[in-house]
Amino acid sequence: MRLQHVRALDGVRGLAIVIVVVHHIAVRAVDPSFSGWSGVDVFFALSGFLITQSVLTSTDRLGEFYRRRFWRLAPALAVLLVVAAVLWPVGANGRWLIAAATQWLNLQQGFGSPPFSPHLAHLWSISAEAQFYAVWALGLVLLVRWKAPRWAIVALLVGLFVASQVERTVLVGDGDFLWNRPYFSPDTRSAALVTGCLAGLAFAWGWLDGAAARSAIAVLTVPAAVALWWATTVHHLDAQLYTTALPLVAVAAAVLVVAAATSAPSPIRWALALQPMPFLGRISYSLYLWHLPIFEEVGEWRGDGDLLGLSLVGLPLALTAALASYHLVERPLMRGVRRTRVPIAA
Repeated sequence: MRLQHVRALDGVRGLAIVIVVVHHIAVRAVDPSFSGWSGVDVFFALSGFLITQSVLTSTDRLGEFYRRRFWRLAPALAVLLVVAAVLWPVGANGRWLIAAATQWLNLQQGFGSPPFSPHLAHLWSISAEAQFYAVWALGLVLLVRWKAPRWAIVALLVGLFVASQVERTVLVGDGDFLWNRPYFSPDTRSAALVTGCLAGLAFAWGWLDGAAARSAIAVLTVPAAVALWWATTVHHLDAQLYTTALPLVAVAAAVLVVAAATSAPSPIRWALALQPMPFLGRISYSLYLWHLPIFEEVGEWRGDGDLLGLSLVGLPLALTAALASYHLVERPLMRGVRRTRVPIAA
C-alpha cells in the first residue's frame, strides 16, 4: 500500500482508540450514556481486513505468519500482565490474569457473571482477536490450498455473519437477557471481524479497483461515519445493540477501512489521514492495553466523578505508558519482524 493509504489506515486505528478512551473517561466522569463499544468493532474490522491480506500473501508460510503475530502482540501484553500481577495480585484478579494470558478472557466474561476485573476486563478483545487469527488464518489457507472458488469463500463469510445475527437476535429476543453473553462471546461478536475479512478479500482480489467502486465507497463513508456516531448512543444493556447496532457498525467500519485503503476521495478519509489520528493509530495497541488500568487507579485516587483528574492526570499517564510500550517493546520487535521475507501487515 502507498504511504497515504497507510496513514489513513493508521487514522482508522486512531479513530477507534479515541472512541474507546473517551468512553472509559465518560463512564467514570461525565455521561455514562456515551458508549464506546463501536471503537472495538472498528479495530475488529481493520484486523479482519489486514490479516486476510496477510494470509493471502503467505499461504505457504503459515507458521511464519503465526510467529510474527506472536512477536507483534504478545510482548507488550506480557509486560502489562506482569505489572498487573505485581500491583493487583489478590482476589479475583488471578482468574483474569490467567484468562488474559491464555487468550480466553472473552469466553470467561461471556459465560461468566459480572462484575469483571476493573483493570483487565478490556483485554477480552485481545483474546477475541487471537482466536480469530488462529481460526481464520488456518481456514483461509486451507480454502486457498484446496482451490475453493471465491464465491464459496464469500458465501462462507456471509453465512457466518447471518448466523451470528440470528443467534444474537434469539438470545435477546425475550428482552430479559444476560448482556455479557452476546457482547463478549466470539460467536455473537464476530460481525465486524467477518465484514473486515470480506473487505480484505474484495481488496486483494481487485474488486475495488475500478472508478465506480471507489466512487461508491466515497459516497458511503459519510453514512458510515454517521452510523458510528449513532452507535455511541446505544448502551450495551439495550437489546437494540445486538439486533441492529452491531451489524450496522460492522458494515460501517468495513466501509471506513476500505475507504482508507483505497483512493476513494472523501472528507472522512482525508480527516483520518490528518494528525493526530495516524499518530494515535500507531500507538493504539499499547494505549488500548494501558489506558483502562491507569484510569481505574486514577479514579480510585481522585474519585470516579473527577473529569479534571482523569483528563489532566489519567490521560497523560496513559499516553506516556503507551509511548513507552511502543518505543521500548513494540517498535524494536517490529523492526526485527520486518526483516523476514513475508510481508505481514502490522
